[in-house]
Amino acid sequence: DARDANDRAEEVMEMIKLDKKRDTLAMNLTYAEQRALEIGITIAGGASVILLDEPTAGMSKSETKRFVQL
Repeated sequence: DARDANDRAEEVMEMIKLDKKRDTLAMNLTYAEQRALEIGITIAGGASVILLDEPTAGMSKSETKRFVQL
C-alpha cells in the first residue's frame, strides 16, 4: 500500500537525519548525506546486514562522526 511505503520512507528519512531534505535531489546532497541516503535505501529495502568498504573515505571529521553515529 502506498501509505505504508510513505510511512516507511518517512521513518527511514528521520533515522538517517535527512527528513529535512526530503525535497532535495540526491545529487545536491553533501557527500556524507549521499552515503547516508545509500544506507537508508538499503535499510528500507529490508537488508538485515550491510557491509561497507571504507564508508567514510573522503569525509570531513564532522561528517565522519555523524556517519559513525548513523
